[in-house]
Amino acid sequence: MGPQLDAALDCARRGWPVFPLHGVRVDGEETSCTCDDGPKCKHKGRHPRHDDYLKRATSDETAILGYWTTWPDAPIGLPTGAASRIVALEINIGQGGDQAFLAAVEEHGSFPDVPRIDTTDGILFLFSAPQEPIPKRAKVDHGLYVRGDGSFVVLPPYRSADGAPCEWPTSADPDALAPAPLPPWMLHKAMGRAPTPPEPMTAQRAEPARAEVASAPEGPRIQWLDTPDIFAPLPPIKWICEKMQWAPGRPPLLAAYGASGKTMIMQDALVSLAAGRPLWDAVDFTVPGPLRVGHLDYDQGAWATRRRYQRLCAGKGIDPRDIAYRLRVSSLARIPLTHAKAVDIFCRALDGLDFVLIDALRGLIAGVDENDSRVRDEIDKLTLISEKTGAAIVLIHHQGKPRDNDNGDARLGLRGSSGIFDACGSVFTLQSKPDEPARRLVHVKPAAESTGGLIEPFYLQFEDVAIGNDPKGGVRVVYRSAEQDQKQKQKHDPKLERLMRKVLAFVKDHDGCSARTLVAGVEGSSEKVYGARDELRRREYLRVDRPNEKNKPVCHYITPAGLAWLAGEAPPATPGPADAPEREPM
Repeated sequence: MGPQLDAALDCARRGWPVFPLHGVRVDGEETSCTCDDGPKCKHKGRHPRHDDYLKRATSDETAILGYWTTWPDAPIGLPTGAASRIVALEINIGQGGDQAFLAAVEEHGSFPDVPRIDTTDGILFLFSAPQEPIPKRAKVDHGLYVRGDGSFVVLPPYRSADGAPCEWPTSADPDALAPAPLPPWMLHKAMGRAPTPPEPMTAQRAEPARAEVASAPEGPRIQWLDTPDIFAPLPPIKWICEKMQWAPGRPPLLAAYGASGKTMIMQDALVSLAAGRPLWDAVDFTVPGPLRVGHLDYDQGAWATRRRYQRLCAGKGIDPRDIAYRLRVSSLARIPLTHAKAVDIFCRALDGLDFVLIDALRGLIAGVDENDSRVRDEIDKLTLISEKTGAAIVLIHHQGKPRDNDNGDARLGLRGSSGIFDACGSVFTLQSKPDEPARRLVHVKPAAESTGGLIEPFYLQFEDVAIGNDPKGGVRVVYRSAEQDQKQKQKHDPKLERLMRKVLAFVKDHDGCSARTLVAGVEGSSEKVYGARDELRRREYLRVDRPNEKNKPVCHYITPAGLAWLAGEAPPATPGPADAPEREPM
């Protein structure tokens, strides 16, 4: 049996009558309907195969087997209203239904957990039908409709009109949640009538109500873990990237000044995660495989965000079709974390994702002062959302202005309250200088889940990649360790090269000279002279002998390789991995 037939039979076991629809074919980048109109069809994958579909809807397994044996890939239609005892709340985002829905829920209170279908146009929630008939598409508010008698919904799995696969969201399918009755306010609006006022509380009705309140739990309670639960085996950590210490739980954070490239770095990471490649193509930054990732953009807007993803995929040689439907973006997201229903809204939005980038904290916490310690309360919501959905959430934030009294305290390097630092998991800061192309990432706080502590600083550099006639058609983010970055700087530093020749020439003429004599005899600061000497020693062009007797100065000697290099007879050797020697006092 195929997935469509399996799903149709599942519907029959629930007592839902179903019928086959025309489906969507995907041919390269073009989609077409299985009906006679093909690519010109205006309702691809969303219209019945038969005009009398309501009569053909059935929960008979033999009939269903016949339908889906004939059309194995046919999407599943479920009639709404009296035919199935199911009605659907349609949220049409293009018509502002999302905002109307949030306003209605905020006004009327809680919204029941019911099966949900995410569509390309919005969301469908499935409810049990009331006793009275519901019109075919009853308007509740702008972009909000209840589908009743004579209408239908398309059930997962199926392909939408643009070819995107649609599945039941995890924990929101009919096996996990049962359709609940329509909330009274929604039913009244769908029927076009005013809400029924509550009955006055009579003495006869008051007594059962008091008894119910007396026997009810006393509100929220603290939940304890007892000793056996504390010491039970722990599940493995769901590392997104163990090297970066990214995992569900407290949100990791990347902080940097504006225009430092922090968003580009994280967008490159999202592309790598969706493709299942190591972050920044660095072998140590492995990921568990292709992941579903999301980008909530509160900062730069759709055009810039999409353009960067296009350039990054081109620069990394990734065909967008290879990461199809694993990378999602919501630009200039309009829902802040301060919304009354934020936890529920974000849990629904992040359902099914493994990793989410939020750029940046300022837009996410609209209405809350970053300098107020209560900002931690908002970030703690992300921890709750992450634990509920299993998605790791990474924040981008801005660094603050340098302070004279920070004493190297990383908490004071972030803009706003120190509660931001305290509420986050693994924290990195990004340091960049105008005259240096590479950005330095410094790990300033390890994740609580990690036992590895802080990782060594590393460098990331942007490189344009020519695509066709466009020299900047692509871009890639290149990783370098601290040692590799130092070698790169030395390789391209003509000033250092000239100073090294001066130092070596002086040692040649003053064989066995001390460090004090060397610094006094070569023009330049002592720090730069020692740096040139250390590099010469690393290349084995210079030998430094330490005498056995105390208080005797070290002696410097030129090596045969150094003589050859000084004479231009050999190219500079590649620096080895040895650490630089300690510098001697003058």
